[in-house]
Amino acid sequence: MQQVFRKHSLPALKAVLGVCVLLPLNALSAEATQKVQTETLLRSGTSWDGVTYTAYPGGPP
Repeated sequence: MQQVFRKHSLPALKAVLGVCVLLPLNALSAEATQKVQTETLLRSGTSWDGVTYTAYPGGPP
């Protein structure tokens, strides 16, 4: 019984160690390459029917 446990636990141990090593490397790689880009598509002070937009009320939502 102990020999069966050892036989099946070695591949599982290798898989867990592989994930533990590769996962942090993947997170660092993704963080280093991601850049946020913004682009204003439309800017207006009035709606389609001419009503002026008002500012959002102050304070917490």
